[in-house]
Amino acid sequence: MTGEQFVEVLATGPQKAIYEPRRFAILLLGSYGCICSSLSYAFNLIAPEMQSRYDLTGRDVSTISTVGLVVGYFLMPYGFIFDHFGPKPIFILSMVLFPLGALLFALSFRGTIEGSVARLSVFNAILTLGCTLYDVAYMMTIMSHFPISRGPVVAILKSYIGLGSAIVGSIQLAFFDGRPDHYFYFLMVLFFVAGAAGFFLVPLPSYHLTGYEEKHLGIEEKERRLARKSVYLRQQPPTIRFAIGIAFVVLLVIYLPLQSALVAYLGWGRTQRIIFASILIAVLVSFPLMALPVSCLERRETQREEDDCGGTERPSAGDEVANEPAAAGGPPKKVETDVDYIAPQYQTTFLQNLKTLKLWAFSGVSSPWGGLCL
Repeated sequence: MTGEQFVEVLATGPQKAIYEPRRFAILLLGSYGCICSSLSYAFNLIAPEMQSRYDLTGRDVSTISTVGLVVGYFLMPYGFIFDHFGPKPIFILSMVLFPLGALLFALSFRGTIEGSVARLSVFNAILTLGCTLYDVAYMMTIMSHFPISRGPVVAILKSYIGLGSAIVGSIQLAFFDGRPDHYFYFLMVLFFVAGAAGFFLVPLPSYHLTGYEEKHLGIEEKERRLARKSVYLRQQPPTIRFAIGIAFVVLLVIYLPLQSALVAYLGWGRTQRIIFASILIAVLVSFPLMALPVSCLERRETQREEDDCGGTERPSAGDEVANEPAAAGGPPKKVETDVDYIAPQYQTTFLQNLKTLKLWAFSGVSSPWGGLCL
């Protein structure tokens, strides 16, 4: 390490303000996508029925589940694909893998495919990998849209990943109890709709260039797009919209355990479970409240910027001389960099990072704590 730190100088010309309802609509779609990302635990909901149908032991069920988890953790190749081509190939892979795995499980329960430990392990691996790829596509893309507010974004999205299995479990008990094949058909449709929405409506922000774009875009186009980064760093997302999103998380954290406890200990039947699931679906349908295009959910500074910027996204000619000294006798020009808004990235290469104690210490701590959170 040389100690040299590389920073980006932000464009200073007029830029069009970010339309916050659209940005939070992307976060909204990410919330639904993260619920689908937790569908890898769908296998656990039907494990008892599968165990009785195929006379599996507890060890067999554990093997099937473990194979899926191991395959789902192997994501490095897909990270390379994301870096070079963006999220669209990842969405396509997800929309192929998960529905395929769910279909194979459904056919197994219908008796069309004879299940065995090896086959069911493969089916679960396909299904789990499709779920995990949603995590990659949605999380990485949405964090690029909120570079200075990643804390609440990660809190909301990761909470839905944790709550997703309980959400789907409630729906399964209400509408698909005893019908695992129909349950997997439902998951196929749900997952495909979420993937199609992500494919068409959740792109990377314009300033985030993929490896392919770095090589094939012209210099002027790259400069124009990179200049947009200044807006994403300077414009604070409305806190009230985040508060609405977190309020939904808190509501579900309270509602789901309460529902489970009442159903389990009071022995309520299918009618009560349908009522609880219907209330839950109504809450899920209310998520778009945080993305409503109403002025009371906006920052006043953002509204003024939208009025003042005139709608242009192209950096002014002054951006090219942002680093030049001011004219004689004039005040010095203020030069802003990305480090003024976000912590600098590691300046070392991947191989150099592998040799540091910090990386391995972080990996060792995050794994057990991640398992504890789950």
